[in-house]
Amino acid sequence: MGAAGHRRFRLFEKICLEGFQSGLSWLTILRKREKLPQRLRRLRLSSGARFKEKDVARLLADAGIVRHRGKIESTINNAARAIELEREAGSLAAYFWRFEPHAKSRPKVLDLATLRAMATTPESVALSKDLKKRGWSFVGPTTVYAFMQAWVWSTTTSMAAIAASWWRRSGGLQPPRRMTGLAAQTKRAALRRPS
Repeated sequence: MGAAGHRRFRLFEKICLEGFQSGLSWLTILRKREKLPQRLRRLRLSSGARFKEKDVARLLADAGIVRHRGKIESTINNAARAIELEREAGSLAAYFWRFEPHAKSRPKVLDLATLRAMATTPESVALSKDLKKRGWSFVGPTTVYAFMQAWVWSTTTSMAAIAASWWRRSGGLQPPRRMTGLAAQTKRAALRRPS
């Protein structure tokens, strides 16, 4: 799998992992974190859509993953839907970025209390509805919001807030080498502000 294929699969994997977490504690997912992505990687988007009942039975017998028939079958179904979506939108990333929260809709203050109070956003509700309309499953608004926080917002609001908070508390320690974009801008702004 080339770099583009890897990125493509990572997005699919991420939304599937959020679906597997649905209704479970994160501790359960963390304990199964190693095996679940490995099993998902076997489920290439092109071949995953062709999984049969014997494949589902094999996965249900695997104690290393969340053994929930509905979630496993959902992942197989969503692989086929992801292929359709890529044909229409050009890529999963292009499709998901259509639902990026507008800057004006983002909270003015983004702290832990604000994040905990926000179980969904209008954008996660819209993305969830659109995915369901396209036949996806285990993509409710809260699950989609978690996905957006981890992917869409991680490059915008959430990472910026986390970076700003960390830089204020750290006293301006050296930035990670790979910090770029909004997070780097936020770090510079945080260093200029008093704590």
